[in-house]
Amino acid sequence: MIAGGAGTVGAPRGLAWPALPERPAAAWRAWRRLVAMRRGILAARRTLAEGTAGLEGGALLRSRAYALSRLSGAICAENGLRIAVSGPIPRGPVVLVANHVGYLDPLVLASIVPCVPVAKSELAGWPVFGPAGRDHGVLFIRRGDVASGASVLRGAGRALAASLSVLNFPEGTTSRGDGVLPFRRGIFGLARLADVPVVPAALVLDDDALAWTGDDLLLPHLARTLAKREHGIRVRFGRALTPRRYGSAEDLAREAHDVVEHLLGEG
Repeated sequence: MIAGGAGTVGAPRGLAWPALPERPAAAWRAWRRLVAMRRGILAARRTLAEGTAGLEGGALLRSRAYALSRLSGAICAENGLRIAVSGPIPRGPVVLVANHVGYLDPLVLASIVPCVPVAKSELAGWPVFGPAGRDHGVLFIRRGDVASGASVLRGAGRALAASLSVLNFPEGTTSRGDGVLPFRRGIFGLARLADVPVVPAALVLDDDALAWTGDDLLLPHLARTLAKREHGIRVRFGRALTPRRYGSAEDLAREAHDVVEHLLGEG
């Protein structure tokens, strides 16, 4: 993990082929959306490859992040995800930290704030999504691998230097959104080193069924999610925290945790 454990996008729990919902209309909606999502992601990868040919350094990082933001927004909109935003939307570069309720979290936040997400390496092996993540600049980390953690730290530092935000889920795993697990300190050490603000955010689900936790398999859960006509999720941004005001990464992590917990508990 990164410098004591950085939170990341949750690891997959099986890629078994989904059993589609029993209701014909819902099953057809889920299937149609799955096919359209795959087609859209493949098209976005081709467009990105053409648009970034010859780019390097910060220009390449920014092109990838903004392409990811557009793709994330399209996926959310086309699959009935209604996003309500409150609080000041952060402008980069910031370290954006949030509670983690499922695989849609990075898409929701990236659709609002162009950013570079940090994700567990298992995600890189997901069909369609893994290659698209690599193409769009997602930073993949192997758990327990010091060299991988150091590499991700350097990549996140380059993103911040290119005026991009870095997205992290410091809980390190998903929950049902009814509380906030302790935050790991890794990403907060980077914020202090880079001297960039930390912006806490809370993801609040209108329906707990949208959360992806425990031993729930990915594709069956995704099929059930896509079968429903609409889902609602609220994103609440908190005030930016200035790292130099805190004596350590641990202090900064605790403050960010408390802010997210407060935001989550608002009516």
